[in-house]
Amino acid sequence: MKKPFLHALGAVIYIVFIVLVIQGANYLLKEVMGTIIIPMTMLSLFVLSAAVMGYFFLSEPISLLVENRKKEAIVYFAKIVGFFACFVLVFGIVLLVKNSGVKTETLNVKLNINVVCESALTYMSFPDGASADKFVSECKEGKHPEVIEHYKAQMNLGNGADI
Repeated sequence: MKKPFLHALGAVIYIVFIVLVIQGANYLLKEVMGTIIIPMTMLSLFVLSAAVMGYFFLSEPISLLVENRKKEAIVYFAKIVGFFACFVLVFGIVLLVKNSGVKTETLNVKLNINVVCESALTYMSFPDGASADKFVSECKEGKHPEVIEHYKAQMNLGNGADI
């Protein structure tokens, strides 16, 4: 019973390690964003992860299958997946508990009107650049309050945000 748990734990530790590396790399390597190196690295990481997870999840069950112990192989694999599912469930519960205490209405957020009005261009269309510029100018003057409300809703800010 101990070994399937260790295999699932190894998978979780690998995932945590990879996430920490990606976050650190994202922070440190902003200048290479948008280059061909990013997709090459992500595809390589995908292949590496498939190999590592294949080892954690399949090495022992395949060994048992080779020894013609099919029932044990299936049970062993199911235990690994079950333990891993428990880890995923714990991560989900931690995420829900962590985010359940946030009350957006009590936040005192100052919105940048330039960002709010210019972000509207991402979901609106205009016949030309001049029309878009005119809309942004009007928005900054307060003539399009619906844009501010849309931005608050999109950012999940509730009523705790002011311009």
